[in-house]
Amino acid sequence: MRFWFALVLATLCVAAPPARVWADEGDDSDLEMNDMVDQVLDMARAEIANQRMDQVALPDITEKFKKKVGPISISGRFQARDGWVKSLASLQRTGDATMSEDGDRIIVEVPLGLSDLQIGYGYKAKLGKLGPGGQLTATVNSNAVTLRASLLLTDDACSLGVDSLVLNDLGKINVHVTGLGKLNFLYSKIVTWVTSKLHDKIEDAVQKGLRDAINKAGLKLDCNSLFGM
Repeated sequence: MRFWFALVLATLCVAAPPARVWADEGDDSDLEMNDMVDQVLDMARAEIANQRMDQVALPDITEKFKKKVGPISISGRFQARDGWVKSLASLQRTGDATMSEDGDRIIVEVPLGLSDLQIGYGYKAKLGKLGPGGQLTATVNSNAVTLRASLLLTDDACSLGVDSLVLNDLGKINVHVTGLGKLNFLYSKIVTWVTSKLHDKIEDAVQKGLRDAINKAGLKLDCNSLFGM
């Protein structure tokens, strides 16, 4: 039975303050914990691919605008539909996992990130007789995800369940729009609509997709290879 696992069991047998971190500097328990997290992430990525969860739907965007032509203001409408965010399968660990004890639970915390995060829509714009359409795509410069999960251990089994998964840093959204033509003046407005309307929606969609995949993967841990069970 590997060192960190024996240490967990020994600690649970004595009184200890809550949320005490066990991994000391130079201890190999953090390496063991990273191995476990990496196994979960491998299975989560496979779950995402098998269940076609890599791309998640985003809500439609509908906005009205006005364009002044001489003394006249003309009303227009912008609609973006069939939106998506991807690639959830690019999930990776960005730092060392840590382990702590909170009451009778073993808590695992790990920093994660998506190496590739893209957004897409088809759109139509209408202003008078002009009605261009095209594609709206966007990339996100950076992101950070924090996973907090409970490790459940029995004599012959183990599993990992998500307590919380938070996309706590969503970087700048870089927007590209094709086909605007004479309505190119709308570009700055579209950037504002996308960044202001979608920030929370992207967070919600990514968090739910990753939480579901990791929960399913956590039920398939190979306890024998990890802990010699």
